[in-house]
Amino acid sequence: MVSYSGYWYASSTADAQQTNSNNWLLRLVLMLLFTLLGLVITVLVIGHALPQGVQIAYESTTLTTPPQRHIYLMDVMRALPARLSANNDNILSMNWSPDGSQLVFVAARSNAPARLYVMDVNQRLRTPLPDNILPISNTINWSPDGHAVAFMASSNGRSRIGIFDVEDDKLQVMDISNGGLYSVPDWAPNSEALVYLAYQSFSSNPGRPMLWTVPIGCVETQTCNKSSIRLLSPFNMYGYSWSPDGTTLIFNGVTPTEAGIYTAKLTCADITEGCLSTPEPLWSTSAHTRPVMSPDGKLVALRDDHNVITVIDVESRDARQVVTQSDIKDDVVWGTDGTEIIYEAHNRVTADVFAVNVENGTERRLTHSTNEDRRPKVRPS
Repeated sequence: MVSYSGYWYASSTADAQQTNSNNWLLRLVLMLLFTLLGLVITVLVIGHALPQGVQIAYESTTLTTPPQRHIYLMDVMRALPARLSANNDNILSMNWSPDGSQLVFVAARSNAPARLYVMDVNQRLRTPLPDNILPISNTINWSPDGHAVAFMASSNGRSRIGIFDVEDDKLQVMDISNGGLYSVPDWAPNSEALVYLAYQSFSSNPGRPMLWTVPIGCVETQTCNKSSIRLLSPFNMYGYSWSPDGTTLIFNGVTPTEAGIYTAKLTCADITEGCLSTPEPLWSTSAHTRPVMSPDGKLVALRDDHNVITVIDVESRDARQVVTQSDIKDDVVWGTDGTEIIYEAHNRVTADVFAVNVENGTERRLTHSTNEDRRPKVRPS
């Protein structure tokens, strides 16, 4: 009895100790799980509590051999990039739809021709468009009404304008009869015409680029001819953009008096009638640059002669530098709220995307990768 009882008692103590050890282990695992869950909830809450900033898409090129280029999405307030393109994509160009819900981009893959895609950014769903489209430019421009995209293509060594109707899956191509393209085709504010910079001829001395326009109607019906294409401005231009309300053309060019930044009013609804007012000088510069107007239409930003970003007041014509470091600045764009300018700064080694506050000049580096981060495009809000 005693030995049995003693044996029984000893056995019960061992079982109890094993049970306590298991319970302690279970409590430890549960504590770790709850701690981890708490950290996840905290990160989510803090992330949602942070104010939503301007979102940008940009191209990031690896320094590998061969290099590979991807699209990244970033909220400039959080500066946490998320890759949108697939692993085997090599991005050639991209741009936002007018409502900011989609990206159109050209991606090339190994042993396959470049192809045009449209992506629903929120759902991360990509749709390939017909594979007979081969854009060669580094920009694709979406029409203001969101129905079509325009790009520059090449055939037999000649520049051509391509228009793809995203809704109807229809491609139209137009030969440029007046001269070689200098810039990517863009849209008139009403989406009824294309505007583009082109030389006056295909000769060995084609002159300087000028602004031309052609109605979409003749492109869609394949009836465009020399009489369809109209010279919109007799002045030489190197870069241009439209005011947010679509009533003013801002351009960098050369008039009979001097080189600089000019504004011209659109005085009729149909731009193919050539109804631009006489250009008004805004600021003198010899830089070949693309001026862009702020969302409220009060300021113009550009890269000036000294490779720094300058902001010009449209009314007073006063100019001031907001970024003065010596790195070259390209792809200058306004944030949707007009408080910051987003741009690319690069040297001979690397490139990154930056933002600068227009009022106080505070500069922020948004990208910190070892890749070349370029061509920021602000997401329309």
